[in-house]
Amino acid sequence: MDFIFDRIRFFGCMMALLIGQWAATGQAVYLILAPIVTFLDLLRYLNGSQVAKTRQSMREKLRAAAQGRAVDSAVEDPESTETPEEPAAEGEGGSVVFMEEILRDNPDAAPEQVRSGTHPAAGGARVIDVHQGFSARFGWYERVRGALLRSRVRPHLFSGIEFEMFVCVVAPLTAVVALFTALPSLIVAVTVFSCAGLAAFEVVIVYKLWLATRDFERELSRLQN
Repeated sequence: MDFIFDRIRFFGCMMALLIGQWAATGQAVYLILAPIVTFLDLLRYLNGSQVAKTRQSMREKLRAAAQGRAVDSAVEDPESTETPEEPAAEGEGGSVVFMEEILRDNPDAAPEQVRSGTHPAAGGARVIDVHQGFSARFGWYERVRGALLRSRVRPHLFSGIEFEMFVCVVAPLTAVVALFTALPSLIVAVTVFSCAGLAAFEVVIVYKLWLATRDFERELSRLQN
């Protein structure tokens, strides 16, 4: 219900803005933007839920392999998008903890220390990093991510709330400002910027997940052997 009413609210505001501008100006660019904005908004919701389920599935399978359980039956609720916190240690020799969770909860931790398992947050468990491939290609990411988390800023800088804010708040405000000043309306520019920002971050998320699946296969093989 929350998802449905969120979409109704956003689509209502967005269509009122773009179709209203088309009716007022006759410029077809507003009609072209409407389906693009709709597509990207739905894409981020579908992509977010699928990425969350895939990540949760990988974690559960790795935990099962570490504990000697059957990997294929490791995921109890495949429809769940939740990533519940679990204790680092679950038993002798079979406990694993994930590097991304440690770094999220301990933004001051050095990635190298966490990766080696010497950080206190590891609790003696085996540290698994399924983002080694991404970190190897983008070494600066961990430094930027840590700096943002220390400042209480999430690394995913442009997602749904920013997208909706730019389309439904910032873009109309530029038109209001244009009514009282000599400045031009920036509705099209702001909307295009928000679409580009959202699309760019969604592409990065998918690319990072693709690299994570390759690291996942390697980690799973090590745990099973």
